Amino acid sequence: MARKLPPLMAVRAFEAAARLGSFTRAAEELNMTQSGISYQVRQLEDLVQGPLFTKRGRGVELTSLGEKLAPSLTLALDGIAKAFSDLKADDTQVLTVACSQVFGANWLAPRIGRFQLSHPGLAVRVMASDALADLEQGDADIAIRSAAHAWPGLSSARLTGALIVPMATPAFLARHRPATPDEVLKLPRTSADDIWWQVWHEQVTGLPYDDTERAPLRFDSQLLDGNAAIAGHGAAMLNPFMWQAQIEQNLLVPVAPHWAVAKGSAWFCCLPRRGDERKIRAFRAWLEREVAETLQWLRGRFGHHADALG
Repeated sequence: MARKLPPLMAVRAFEAAARLGSFTRAAEELNMTQSGISYQVRQLEDLVQGPLFTKRGRGVELTSLGEKLAPSLTLALDGIAKAFSDLKADDTQVLTVACSQVFGANWLAPRIGRFQLSHPGLAVRVMASDALADLEQGDADIAIRSAAHAWPGLSSARLTGALIVPMATPAFLARHRPATPDEVLKLPRTSADDIWWQVWHEQVTGLPYDDTERAPLRFDSQLLDGNAAIAGHGAAMLNPFMWQAQIEQNLLVPVAPHWAVAKGSAWFCCLPRRGDERKIRAFRAWLEREVAETLQWLRGRFGHHADALG
């Protein structure tokens, strides 16, 4: 059945006048004359068979009939505007993803080509930085963030937990071969004062962490810790999720059969009002599939240790 709709121009004229309280201001907004606004409003009044405005000083105010009609029309026009705005946003050729250095360099960069192949009209810009991007200010469309809980004020979806284990090169392990967690702490280590060392030791031993030794190498990024370990400078506490290629190439191996789970998780984050944009939905779906494949690899490689990632 065909919809019985009033003239769209009449709806726009009435809604603008109702919102602005003035035929003159409505005419300015819609680039019409004041008499044109009056004519369009009269068309609606003929349809509803009653007055929609009364005079108020130099402006107008809604009648009871107009008050019933105005909110629904404003909502309808807002919906139309949003539909076209979303379409325009979806057609934007760039998707900006903010993430940590290690996630961007080690996990996302080797895989992003697969997303690009399935979305050839969409360019992806990766902002790999350990500083937080401000999504509200438009720094990025999407952020991959590490946190213990869903990020306040954002639409958040948990991707994976963080499995942590000390890792080093096979040559390093051949030289040292620690037998206990306490012996691991006596190894040359990168960023020995990182909280992950304490988390790991307390989980695998059940004892308080009492380590006062501080190694001279301190990095502010897991990416740098891991690369220092690959260069032979010591053992690094790493999340193997981020180091799949290096593990498969035998550049990194666990230095002990003891694993722990860090408190934080990786979260997909975007502004709630943008969650339904096609480019964001597409990237989230692809991201979740890729994460699932990496978790499957972890379970195949490290068995039950990866079950805690969920």
